[in-house]
Amino acid sequence: MGLVAKGGRNEDTKLAGTAQSLFMEPCADCGVPVTMVAATKPDPMRCPTCTATANAADSTD
Repeated sequence: MGLVAKGGRNEDTKLAGTAQSLFMEPCADCGVPVTMVAATKPDPMRCPTCTATANAADSTD
């Protein structure tokens, strides 16, 4: 008996039924790849290390 293939699921186009989007770009400061799920794209897009460094620099000013 043969098996009938069912339609594949395209899971990566749905983000848990939310109005979120997937953003993948290099870090604006160091160039490391950054992947983020958010409602809006942050500008500039930074990795966690550069974000922490920028926040620390802002808090000392």
